[in-house]
Amino acid sequence: MTRKIVSTVFLLVIMCGTLKAQEDGMLLLLIQPSAQINGTGCASVAFPTRDPLSSTLNPAHLGIQSFSSRISTGYNSTKWLTAVKTDIEYNSFAVNAGVDMRDINLDYLPISAGFGYSRLMLSYGDFVRTGPDSPEPIGTFEAYDESQQFTFSTALDYYIKLSAGITYKNVTSHYSSEVSNSLYDIGVLVDVPVIWMYEKMSYSEINFNGIKPRLNFGFGAVRSNLGSDSMKYSGELTASEDGGVSYGRSPRYARMGVSFSAGFDYICNKATLRPVLFSWSVESNEELSIKSDSLRNYKSGFGGIRLFNDLILGRSNASTENQKGWELNLFEILSISGGKFKEDYYSSDTYTTSGFAISSEGIGKLLKVMDGSIVSDNTAGYLIDKLSFEFKYSTLKAKSGSSLNGTKYYGFNLYWKMF
Repeated sequence: MTRKIVSTVFLLVIMCGTLKAQEDGMLLLLIQPSAQINGTGCASVAFPTRDPLSSTLNPAHLGIQSFSSRISTGYNSTKWLTAVKTDIEYNSFAVNAGVDMRDINLDYLPISAGFGYSRLMLSYGDFVRTGPDSPEPIGTFEAYDESQQFTFSTALDYYIKLSAGITYKNVTSHYSSEVSNSLYDIGVLVDVPVIWMYEKMSYSEINFNGIKPRLNFGFGAVRSNLGSDSMKYSGELTASEDGGVSYGRSPRYARMGVSFSAGFDYICNKATLRPVLFSWSVESNEELSIKSDSLRNYKSGFGGIRLFNDLILGRSNASTENQKGWELNLFEILSISGGKFKEDYYSSDTYTTSGFAISSEGIGKLLKVMDGSIVSDNTAGYLIDKLSFEFKYSTLKAKSGSSLNGTKYYGFNLYWKMF
């Protein structure tokens, strides 16, 4: 009886168009974990970001982030499907540590390494437990999905930044019985700083009275939820009369995206402030499960995703889902974002997202630009210069009557540069 209730929640989620989750698959593995990522149309694989939760979707993010951020942590929370059940809650947490080898010795290779731990939890609230032969309630239990993840990523900064990463995850579902599986993600990320590369190759600097333009292109790809091809269900809810065990397919996905960012830096008093930065990304993803009677059939590689046609030319593809998002950052203090995606190729319903963020990162830089002596070598100066935090908020709008309409994300991130 209780499994039917939980399955009903899954069915409602699928009908409401979150993602094409496979029956008996884990919804937890398919929901975007952060306010920023949700606000930018869920286009996360190649989107330029320092969000600590971004490595849960592409582990290669952590390698590039480790060039500039030594310690970072983030927490995000949202109420999910409030029109269906008011106590469905999704929480995500991450803490990362990274190092740039050049900070240890300038003669070392331009390589970074990052390590991260993250935890995702989707709580469905309390459910009533009934007896095997009677609909009468005999107690209650809390149902939730949980994924604990460990990420390692390394990056090379030589004209372009090239990063690769892997995330190992232990995924469990807690109903009146427990489901578990061990999975992993692998991803790559490339960041091409066009202006910087031109300066290096031409041995000249582009600088207009302290104003330096920025132009970057990015590419990212990830294959997620690899490993065991099925979730193992055991216990009173899923065991057959002869004590057998039932299985459900793990939701394996491929994602690929490109990004573009442009803006300028202002350099004054040995400080660099970024007054304007605009970032945009488009992403294509595909479920790799093959619809068949077998639970062990998956597409190879990146399925039907076509880099040039889908991402560069923006053509439609019946086998993939496209997501687009943008963000405008002002003075590294305020940013606004937006995005959109469709439920699937055949759907006429478009989901739109929007969000904003407030960061203390630009405040210290603004003070240094105004007066370099304001941020001195004392304790207060160190905290302003090396420690920053940000609050992020985003919302998702769907068609009228959809249970996803009005979903709100709240996030808080903390960064420590150390030195």
